[in-house]
Amino acid sequence: MKLPSKLSTLAIASAMTAVLSTSASFAMGSELTQLQTAIRSELVAMNIDAKNLDSLTLNQVALIKSLIESSDGSRNEQINFILGNSGPHMAHMTSLTMMGGRSQLEAAAVNDLKEIGVAVNNPGNLTVAQLTELKLLFDGPEPPTKEKAEAILAQ
Repeated sequence: MKLPSKLSTLAIASAMTAVLSTSASFAMGSELTQLQTAIRSELVAMNIDAKNLDSLTLNQVALIKSLIESSDGSRNEQINFILGNSGPHMAHMTSLTMMGGRSQLEAAAVNDLKEIGVAVNNPGNLTVAQLTELKLLFDGPEPPTKEKAEAILAQ
């Protein structure tokens, strides 16, 4: 019995990796499509334009699904931001999903605000728009000021 050469072993391993990657990619694509289908009618019932739903990532769609199921008073606003239906700050709303979600974005805002001497008593009451504005303030080219931060919090 002849043992396979290192080259044929590498070729087999490479082929298996390609097959598994394709399967995983198909499964994720299928999961995304199923999730999009499941929430599309819910968005329509909430009077939210779902036209951009197909262009979102799996994480963004999953975030929308969790917002639909939540009782958060600003959920429609948050969903519209994720879908790109609201305002000029959409480019920065990917930070909501990239940073691991709203709670981490709130924590980052609270820490940034503390650094400039602004206290936030209840960060859970901040809207997505306020969190986005704060992110822009602290990530922008200008140094953040207490006055600008307080103006955002007063909105």
